[in-house]
Amino acid sequence: MAAGSTLRLTATPSPTQAFREAALTRRESRQFWSKVTLGTGVALAATAATLSFIAADKHDAWLEERDALDGADLADEGVASRFRASADEALEIERLQSATIGVAVLGAGALALSAYLWFSAEDVPGGEHVSAHVGAEGGQGLWAGSF
Repeated sequence: MAAGSTLRLTATPSPTQAFREAALTRRESRQFWSKVTLGTGVALAATAATLSFIAADKHDAWLEERDALDGADLADEGVASRFRASADEALEIERLQSATIGVAVLGAGALALSAYLWFSAEDVPGGEHVSAHVGAEGGQGLWAGSF
């Protein structure tokens, strides 16, 4: 090699086995929790759907009772207690609808968290391998090796 020439060293480092194992552990942990939150999200979504069906059935029954009470005379026996029961049922339906919305929002949040955990899990670096090339720039290499 001539005086004043430039040497170029190219090295491709790779992580140690301990670093690779730690990265794999972190990835597996994130994927595990992703699966847990996915299951939680699906369970919450199913619960929200069930609550929605129950609230819809109760609402249909309440509408029938309300229509039956339409124009009823409060002086008639039992009508006042039916009105109170109808008002209580309306509050129950409202609570069910609020619970449905809350559970659905929690379920959607769990599903979003599951997706985030799954797609943000870090890639595990490749196995150990280092290669190097030493040579004059624009010229013949002096040494190349891999270990």
